[in-house]
Amino acid sequence: MQATIFLPVDYHIHNFMRALVVEIHQKYQTGLHAASFPPHITLKLPFLLSSLSDLEMYFDQLAASTSPPEIALARLELQTTVVGGAERGVLWLAVQENRDLRNLHQRINQELAERFEDTQAAYDGPDFKFHATLAVGGQPMEVYQRIYAEYKGISVNMRYTATQIGLAYCDCDAKDGVITYRILPLGEAR
Repeated sequence: MQATIFLPVDYHIHNFMRALVVEIHQKYQTGLHAASFPPHITLKLPFLLSSLSDLEMYFDQLAASTSPPEIALARLELQTTVVGGAERGVLWLAVQENRDLRNLHQRINQELAERFEDTQAAYDGPDFKFHATLAVGGQPMEVYQRIYAEYKGISVNMRYTATQIGLAYCDCDAKDGVITYRILPLGEAR
């Protein structure tokens, strides 16, 4: 089993992201794999877990004790990842880092490590980049470079206050079959 923790985006950003994803897919046939999961800001990359009920208890406490952070999406970025030995593109909207987001990321990593085993993900920690993924793979890196060249000038500059936090679940070792398992309001006692 795997889980990830995220901040859902508001409906304005959701609609902007989905329109952009569909447009890019229609032009470049990137696939919609990344769009099978609701648009979000990643806080904790997928990690292994052995007890979903224990994670739910932690998640409830996290949601209740976290104030809603301000989120600013700054620009389109292209990153590189390796999938099946081949270099692939990751197109995302970069989130402007702020102290609240960085502290929340560090807090989640620390608290999970104290409560569970093997929660470290490859890109966790001080180098973690806050983002909202648009597309992953589906085409070679050269195609992603063309996409980026065409779209890098789009105006993003969107802001919202994250009022909810989400927990995603996967009963597999891959990203296939990821579901939004739980969504809770931030900063409310239960």
